[in-house]
Amino acid sequence: GPFDYDSRTKSPCWNDTGILRCLPYAYIVGFSKCGTSDLFSRIIQHPDVVHFGLKEKHWFDYFRFGTDTRFIQNYTDKFANMTLRIESDLRQLGFSYKITVDGSPTYSWGSLNWPCYEGNEGLNEPLFTNADVIHRLTPSAKIIVSMREPVSRLYSRMLSWIPEQLHPAYVDPTPEKFHTFIEERVRMYRQCFTQWSHRQCAYNGTLYKEAVLRLAEGAYSVYIKDWLKVFPREQLLFIKFEDYIADANATVRKVYKFLELVNVGRFYHVGPMLNKTMDILEDFYKPFNEELAQILGDPHMTWKYNES
Repeated sequence: GPFDYDSRTKSPCWNDTGILRCLPYAYIVGFSKCGTSDLFSRIIQHPDVVHFGLKEKHWFDYFRFGTDTRFIQNYTDKFANMTLRIESDLRQLGFSYKITVDGSPTYSWGSLNWPCYEGNEGLNEPLFTNADVIHRLTPSAKIIVSMREPVSRLYSRMLSWIPEQLHPAYVDPTPEKFHTFIEERVRMYRQCFTQWSHRQCAYNGTLYKEAVLRLAEGAYSVYIKDWLKVFPREQLLFIKFEDYIADANATVRKVYKFLELVNVGRFYHVGPMLNKTMDILEDFYKPFNEELAQILGDPHMTWKYNES
């Protein structure tokens, strides 16, 4: 890519010898344990967002290096459900606003296979990362990045990995064990920093495997700079996890606006509802509203209409 994308579709779609193929309109690229799963679950509730299968596709960081999963067709096959919906829109309407989102939070930092990227041969650190590959394929993509205070993020990551027991520190874990574990991992990265740049160490796959825990993932600035090198600032939306927790609805509204999913109404030129129509509907819904409040035992859970 990039391919000759169809101007009638909001998603990047193209005709591949008679077969319509579509790619994500947006990507949630980072970071883990920063609320990306909850955010994703809210985004796909919008009627114009089509989702099928797993939230995380992991094609750019993992599967495109596999023998049987390396082709672009393998990636677009993951969005076949959306493509069918888009094809239906094109037949019936002549255009489609349907989109999908790839919610793989490792895309932000997980360019650990960078020596395999074309153009990175023989280098000590990557010239090209996942950001470059995604931009090359879909230059108009919307990029969402959720970040959390890195210390609490790392501890949350450790707690979630306890069942997997990736390291003896995860067996019968205690805060003291975690402390000893972290002391050694920090020492490893600081040793690397004495010889190489922060960026070289952050993208060092060997060090990543030796460290086990994703200590370097919280070095957000290293990775964000790579995304800002290729994507215009207006195509990236940065979210603080703490803000999301404090007011998820406000954050989701911001995300909808960023993705141009706000329900602005495509037929508002018809004009406002007639008052007499409103009276009929209010009268119709009034007993249901009252019953709802009674069932829930919460008088706040209803809607009061003006009595005429």
